[in-house]
Amino acid sequence: MLAFVDTMVLVWGIRQEADETNQARIQQARAFFEDMEQKGLHIGVAAPSLAEYLVRTPDTDRNRVFREFSRLFTVYPFDAAAAHQAAESWNIVHGRTPARRVAESFGMDKATLSVDHQIVSIAVCRKADLFITHDAKCQSYARRFLPRVEELPQAQQTLPFVNLGAAEAAAASDWIVQQE
Repeated sequence: MLAFVDTMVLVWGIRQEADETNQARIQQARAFFEDMEQKGLHIGVAAPSLAEYLVRTPDTDRNRVFREFSRLFTVYPFDAAAAHQAAESWNIVHGRTPARRVAESFGMDKATLSVDHQIVSIAVCRKADLFITHDAKCQSYARRFLPRVEELPQAQQTLPFVNLGAAEAAAASDWIVQQE
């Protein structure tokens, strides 16, 4: 099983940062990653999500964090196949409407819309079984193309996942503990 997470799940679960309205999500994301560890879930991270995460990473830590992400998660690029998927899914949902007008209609900036669209397109292209995001607009869009799109589960809930193996789970656990 392949699950993708959006950027904020990484921020809450790995960096453990949240604004006042999202403090509970830190524990939810931590529990999700612990569940991932126990069940060996294969987590995919879209390269635009990694970029968003790294932007707020101090310069002195960026290379180390990049290496850890590359070791613990499969980072998928926005490549030619994802670009093709992005064009197809855009046309299905928005036709030939320019991104600027679509972004304005959603009350968001064009850059955010573009990055979210790329993240979903990468997940679709890689045939993700599950996509975890808190963003209602992103959920709505992703549900048109992915089999399962969900909010982070509550901390006491778990999701059924397939095991990858103890080595990957141990590595993820070690890295999460180091982030504390």
